[in-house]
Formats: sequence, structure tokens, C-alpha cells
Amino acid sequence: MFDMVDDISCVSNMACGHCSYYRGAVGALVVYDIAKHLTFENVERWLRELRDHADANIVVMLIGNKNDLKHLRAVSTDQARSFAGQL
Repeated sequence: MFDMVDDISCVSNMACGHCSYYRGAVGALVVYDIAKHLTFENVERWLRELRDHADANIVVMLIGNKNDLKHLRAVSTDQARSFAGQL
């Protein structure tokens, strides 16, 4: 089970005040909203922050959230799968 789960997206504009969140992390869930393409575009920035501040061996899982809003889907499954395959 999770020892601690933090939402760092809300503090990502702070000047590395959130860097301590990455220390000791063994895994990260990177979650985007399938109905808002902008959140998917932010995934690259979030992954860059992980690479810059977390352990090199951190396990990352990419998750498309709000699957109940399929009728509003802005990020296709194929697009997300392709992106994840490049990681």
C-alpha cells in the first residue's frame, strides 16, 4: 500500500519547493484527464521533473483518468499508448 500520495501538480509552479516530494519516492502515478488535452500535454513536464528530482530507478505509471467521459475524449487511447511506448 502507499505510504504517502501527493498531488504535486498544484505546486509545480513553485521554485522547486516541491523537490522534497520526490526524495525517497519509489514510484509515481502520472495522471492526466482524457477529456482535457492540456493535462496530457503537461505529462512531458511532469516526467521531466521526475527525471530531474527523483531517483533514476523510479517506477512511473501513466494513467488516463475520467474514463466515464468517453464522449468528451480529447486524448485517444492510441495516442497515450504511443506516448507511453516511447518512455
